[in-house]
Amino acid sequence: MVGTAPKIGYISMALPGYFMGEEMCESKHQEGLAVLQKAGYSIVDGKSAFSPEECRAVGEVFDKENVDCIVVLLTTFVADYFVTELVKSCDRPVFLWALDREVTCITMVCTPLISASMKTLHKDICVVSGEIDDAYCMEQLQHYSKAAMLKNKLRGARIGYSGHKPEIMYSMAANEYLLDQKLGVTIINMPIEDFYAEAEKQDPVKIQELWDALHPCCGCVDVRNEDGLLSMRYYLAARSQVTQKNLVAYSLNCFPNLKAKICLGISMLNDECIGAGCEGDLHASILMTMVGWLTGKAAFNGDFLQMNTKDNAIMFSHCGAGATSLAGCCKNISLKRSIETNDGLSVFYETQMPGTVTMVNLMNGGDHLRLSVMRGESIKDNSGYEGNPLALQFDGDVRTLPDVLAQCGAGHHWIGMSGDWVEELRLFARMTGLQYTFVEPRKR
Repeated sequence: MVGTAPKIGYISMALPGYFMGEEMCESKHQEGLAVLQKAGYSIVDGKSAFSPEECRAVGEVFDKENVDCIVVLLTTFVADYFVTELVKSCDRPVFLWALDREVTCITMVCTPLISASMKTLHKDICVVSGEIDDAYCMEQLQHYSKAAMLKNKLRGARIGYSGHKPEIMYSMAANEYLLDQKLGVTIINMPIEDFYAEAEKQDPVKIQELWDALHPCCGCVDVRNEDGLLSMRYYLAARSQVTQKNLVAYSLNCFPNLKAKICLGISMLNDECIGAGCEGDLHASILMTMVGWLTGKAAFNGDFLQMNTKDNAIMFSHCGAGATSLAGCCKNISLKRSIETNDGLSVFYETQMPGTVTMVNLMNGGDHLRLSVMRGESIKDNSGYEGNPLALQFDGDVRTLPDVLAQCGAGHHWIGMSGDWVEELRLFARMTGLQYTFVEPRKR
């Protein structure tokens, strides 16, 4: 399984006393357990339940084990109270699987009863029907469980916020209450002075060792030695703050003082799948950590930078803080002074992310959060831009994209990952109550 395996609470249900095959419930449960184990899920086995009270007791076990979502295998008709009692003790998204093997079990009959009650109670549910190893059902479970995993891992996750937003970027403002309400994250505010103080504590010997190990591996190094050492010092300071404060993501405002002096540090943190966003973009940092959970790889972070109408493509890039693992080979990397400030150290390469790429943007909408998602096909970038360019080709006319993005209120930082993750992100938005937009160019 790609990325972090979701942790599933698995339970089978049957209503006894009505001659619908409740005696087959446990054998069907074991059959499903084998299929889920083979698929690579982390499973908490709740066995079979035959009453609302038993379901509630199983829910208590699931809650204690902190499962990401619950898979309910319906082996006969069951009362909706079975599931509503289950989520009272374990409030997690529910994947309802109607095993309609024998018509006398009438599992499909009860799914609308259950889903209607869940909707009224504002609980998220996904309903499928099919055999235990049905390809469609397994695909839907993969999407749903990954989305639920994102939601659960964010609950209580600690996000570092150092230096707040840049003074020139109004739209980068973050609402900590809203992030807590919708995503459950805890924002750890850190004055930028604390970062500089931590940098002063770093061991010069360790700094030199790290710099000596890194720069000979790169294809081109055109920076002053003192800038390389300072970049490593700042990386160690940021990494130390992450460890000390138990952070899963780290947002650092590099404007206007740090600029390229922190690019290498941001790059190295993202190589460790610690979502590190620059320019004080707290939302981008959260998304980059989510990408690490989904894919097990570092995320791409880039501005919507240039339209290529000839190839009907968009070039995304930032100024040179991309994770080195996205370069394909270390010899593709150039360490150079910033193109904006002519000092510091920027990490330049063309991003290697072949095939389908999913891009996602998260913005503060005042009283809501906006999640915008797009999907394109990677092509070679011929712009010559020094940064971490990633060119994506789209269906429809890319000339319409700037206005499409304006209408959905997307921001300027787009977080990218290999593969098609649109469905997982749509479900995540539904589970967390985010305003969701799938972005695509208008047709020619």
